[in-house]
Amino acid sequence: MVDIVAVVAALAAVGGLVFAGFSFRRLGKTEELKLVEEVHRQVVRSLKDYNLAKADSQTPPNVGFHSQKEEFLLTEFFSDLNWLCYLIRHGQIKDDGLINAFRAQIMTWYSFFTKAERPDVVKNDTSYPDFKILVPQMKLEIEKETTFNKKHPRITKLRTVFLYTKFKLKRRRYY
Repeated sequence: MVDIVAVVAALAAVGGLVFAGFSFRRLGKTEELKLVEEVHRQVVRSLKDYNLAKADSQTPPNVGFHSQKEEFLLTEFFSDLNWLCYLIRHGQIKDDGLINAFRAQIMTWYSFFTKAERPDVVKNDTSYPDFKILVPQMKLEIEKETTFNKKHPRITKLRTVFLYTKFKLKRRRYY
């Protein structure tokens, strides 16, 4: 006959393993969120520094060139942005909600990139490669979503209801 203590101990061990798995998964999502938050702060700080330097600059607006300080801060901004795109492209940031939250902002920054940066840098494939590769992929995803939503409005509505219900259930769990 099986000892009851051994069965309870085995069930407790399995429960502990399952709990540890959920904890590690949640820890991974938390670390991902911290990483995104840190990189986003760097990007915003770089853009703010660039705008402050541009406002303090003595050059008239829309001349077509930047001072050395502006050029340095612009390069720092696009490097930080390229780092964010690198993390998204290479799977360090996997959460679709986080990626979709930054998608419109990255598209706006790309239009700023094509206007503010020198034409030789914009056309060069080796400068900011992840940024230049990720933006067309995001545009393609947006086009696919809009065409799917136009073709299948009922599925889109069901998906929206499902996501809303899922959000409500998750929210209740923590309160």
